[in-house]
Amino acid sequence: MASRNRHRLDDAFYRFKNCSRFTVNVYWSTPSGLVYYNCLASEQFLDVNTYETHTWVFVNVENGNRLWADGCFEFCANSWKKELSLAKESGLLDESHLEPFRKLVKITYPMHNLTHLAMEAVRDTNISFEDVDKLEIPVTLQSDLRKMILTKRCAQLHNRECNCLTKLFKIFNHQF
Repeated sequence: MASRNRHRLDDAFYRFKNCSRFTVNVYWSTPSGLVYYNCLASEQFLDVNTYETHTWVFVNVENGNRLWADGCFEFCANSWKKELSLAKESGLLDESHLEPFRKLVKITYPMHNLTHLAMEAVRDTNISFEDVDKLEIPVTLQSDLRKMILTKRCAQLHNRECNCLTKLFKIFNHQF
């Protein structure tokens, strides 16, 4: 019995707030793939009770692009005790605060370089794979553009429970 308690994960309490202008799907990331959790419109929030080490991913519903949560593409939960300690250290909470609290996690659109933004603009013209091959750009950019097109198609055509986004993110190293 003591052995089982030793491996129990600590609780974690978060408020995921969508600070982007996009509608975002919230996924819990497991070893077997992404599990759909909820959908957040712009400025909506979701209170989540989870466990330390659980990882969360946020995906733009329209095009499959991943968004940041506290500056990361994958948000890994800390225990409420660790979050409490960090909040006290940074002066956000008084030292006398002892009970669990819910940390705000802001979901934002990541800062991309000009190349990435240009490729998004081209992708959003609904360019075909065949037309990508005709573009006079480096082969590596053609490849990245095809990946972006495929990810957008997947996000638009498949339901929330399908696991194809998980496969695409693994194949493309979580870039889009």
